[in-house]
Amino acid sequence: AQGDDAAKDNVTIKLVTDSDVPQFFPGLLGYESGTYDIKADFNTMVLTLTKVEGDDPGSGEFDENTAIYIYGGGFDNYTDWEFNRELALIPQGDGTYVSDGAVTLNKWCYFKLEMKDWTEWVRDQSAGSYWTATPRTHDPDNDCNFVPGDAGLEGGDYTVVFDKNALTLTLTPAGVDIDENTAIYLFGGDFFDTADWAFDNKNALVPVGGDIYKSVAPIHLKQWTYFKLEMKDWTEWVPNTATDEYWDATERTHDPDNDGTFSVGNVGLGDGYYNVEFNRGTKMLTVTAAE
Repeated sequence: AQGDDAAKDNVTIKLVTDSDVPQFFPGLLGYESGTYDIKADFNTMVLTLTKVEGDDPGSGEFDENTAIYIYGGGFDNYTDWEFNRELALIPQGDGTYVSDGAVTLNKWCYFKLEMKDWTEWVRDQSAGSYWTATPRTHDPDNDCNFVPGDAGLEGGDYTVVFDKNALTLTLTPAGVDIDENTAIYLFGGDFFDTADWAFDNKNALVPVGGDIYKSVAPIHLKQWTYFKLEMKDWTEWVPNTATDEYWDATERTHDPDNDGTFSVGNVGLGDGYYNVEFNRGTKMLTVTAAE
């Protein structure tokens, strides 16, 4: 099979007469579900697949044939290993698929992403980020599942977003509105799930009352992820070197040189998911491993 992307491998056509016929699996060569013009050249024995432009579904309305489903087991509110309408992620037209309202997930439920034509995505176990997906041929053994509890999440209601282009899955507690103008971000480098020196909502702390800001969900940190606290107006907090308390912060004018950062490794902690809380009044940061 030969596609528009020159990096894809070619697959030579082979004429056979026995019953053990090799089959083409476009997904193994990086193709996605969609509408294709297909050309078979029996002189060169090459099959060419060209995706029809504008084929990305995205009305924002439910269609069982274009939706991607949270497909798995261990649910309380849904039938295990069925295409539950409530677990459908609906295409938005930009490569993202979003749950139609809140989805109730148990801490230890397990799932992959599946379409009704058995196109599927499972957890990429070789990726640094837990919520990275990879496409594969449907496997009824149902391994390589996503499990919220393995990523430090509790059971509850979540808004689920799957980015089919970036192959990332995002679970955000339902009802949590992240106002980027009032949030405080872990702002630094060498994160598992996010780009360096970026205001990413996965690393946001939101105000919950008084002077307290808390992470929306556990944040995936490496032992030597380094960060300071930053708002989008460039208000920032860095370690207070005048005290003996490591998580004591001090406010300062933004410094683009990015010196003065926190790391969980400096207090004997390692890679993991962490609940993060910041008291803007006392300027004290609390970082606790998610159970």
